Amino acid sequence: MKTYRHAVFWALLMLVVLALPASSAHGAEMLAVARDGVILRDAPNMKAKVLWKYDKGLPLEITGAKDDWRKVSDFEGDGGWLRVADLNKEPHMVVRVNKDTGEKVKVNIRKGPGEEYQIIGQEEVNRAVFSTLGQNPDWVGPDQKLGLVVLEEKLGWVKVRYDSGLEGWIKPPTNAVNIRKGPGEEYELVGQAVYGAVFSTLEQKLGWVKVRHVEPGVVVEGWIKRNLLWGF
Repeated sequence: MKTYRHAVFWALLMLVVLALPASSAHGAEMLAVARDGVILRDAPNMKAKVLWKYDKGLPLEITGAKDDWRKVSDFEGDGGWLRVADLNKEPHMVVRVNKDTGEKVKVNIRKGPGEEYQIIGQEEVNRAVFSTLGQNPDWVGPDQKLGLVVLEEKLGWVKVRYDSGLEGWIKPPTNAVNIRKGPGEEYELVGQAVYGAVFSTLEQKLGWVKVRHVEPGVVVEGWIKRNLLWGF
């Protein structure tokens, strides 16, 4: 069972809500998941097999209908049936690019949290794991599967100690997309988002989308390129 949780970094700014048509670029009807924990089934009835779970805001394409059920497809092409009551017309987008494949990449280990510090070694790390750590910068603790212990996070760097005894600072490799202050590359970077991150759609302009995401203690708002997103 898969669940799309909201995955975002930092940000700030204000809110402008615009009414947008509930359709994709190619004209198909689109709706969003109305609440967390909505169950997707393989047939339009409550006794049908449970496929997986969706969380609030995930945009879906409507591909069929039967009574008070809708057949849906998500941004990965997976689909099934949801009740109409579990959907709404509030426009949302999801980051559809740069899915982590779990490949390992070699990173420099430094004496301190910055490029100016001396390199004391190199190690391979799993890109997907460190993308997750990047989303949760306050997380510290042991992880035996990595062959290292994460000791501290500071200024976007992670202090680690390997089983070999080597200890130092790593810049977590991620495939995040940029969130900017305005609709263009020239605008200041105000945050980042990773594959599967879900946002409310506020405005679309010049090939960019103004988006907003809210979690307890965190408000992310800014502009992302339209071709990096899927939704309405």
